[in-house]
Amino acid sequence: MFFLNFPELKLENWGETKILLHLFLQILGKIRLGYSPPQQHFWHAPLILMANGVTTGPLVYASGLFELKLDLVNHKLIASHSNGENYGFSIEGLTVSEFYKKVLVVCSKIGVEIIILAKPFDPPRVRSEIPFIEDKQLRPYDKDYIARFWFIVGQVYPILEQFKGNFVGKVSPVFLYWQTFDIACSIYTGNQILGVTSAVHGKVFQQTYSHEMFTLGFWVGDDYLPEPVFYIQPNPEYPDLVKYPLFPTGASWVGDQESMMGVFTYQQCTESLDPKQAIVEFFQSGYLAISKAANWFVEEIS
Repeated sequence: MFFLNFPELKLENWGETKILLHLFLQILGKIRLGYSPPQQHFWHAPLILMANGVTTGPLVYASGLFELKLDLVNHKLIASHSNGENYGFSIEGLTVSEFYKKVLVVCSKIGVEIIILAKPFDPPRVRSEIPFIEDKQLRPYDKDYIARFWFIVGQVYPILEQFKGNFVGKVSPVFLYWQTFDIACSIYTGNQILGVTSAVHGKVFQQTYSHEMFTLGFWVGDDYLPEPVFYIQPNPEYPDLVKYPLFPTGASWVGDQESMMGVFTYQQCTESLDPKQAIVEFFQSGYLAISKAANWFVEEIS
């Protein structure tokens, strides 16, 4: 059923397909991480959106640039090289093992030998600890729900682009994060967070969360939060956040003082009279709440 152009996306109706797609994305994400020049805040790790799916963007290899594109409209993986060579394959009906092997094959055909840590990231989130090459579990590839997911991404992407476009300071691109399977961007104040070090927090955390910022996006859900949501999350955490209301009605703060996140469920969004405006209202109310709790300079977002 569709609600004002937003389709139903209950996690229980495509859970196994979502895990399969998530694992495909993790394979591409690990390749991007391994073959991209390092960027601030690990911006070289997440995947890049394109009109019909996601891409690694141009990656660096001894023989030249190469790129992997996951076409979620035509359900294909395409490997391209800067020398003009292109190879691809259909992703429909594949196991994780078959997908991973085929990625290695098409990369080899364009002269690129891939080496990555070929096992799932955050196993509980994808319900698997099995190395990619050994994961022969048959999971459904539900083209209808993948189309629903991609349609939603196509609606959310311009909202995020427009919202972050109101800031003259530092903002991230809108990425698809293969670690957690969400589309999001981050907005920074420019203030460094003291005490965040690689020795204490680890290299990835230290580089990712070294400065004050907040992230806003859309998450399809998993076992941690089993429904799709729009969210806004600050770094660092501010205990006074709960004092500031979120809008529209139904949006709320969840978590504790060490991990607080503003949530507006996808279901609540689809039931709004104007879903797109409801998303903007939610992001704006979250931004204002975080700004006040953190004593940042507050400016209304039009």
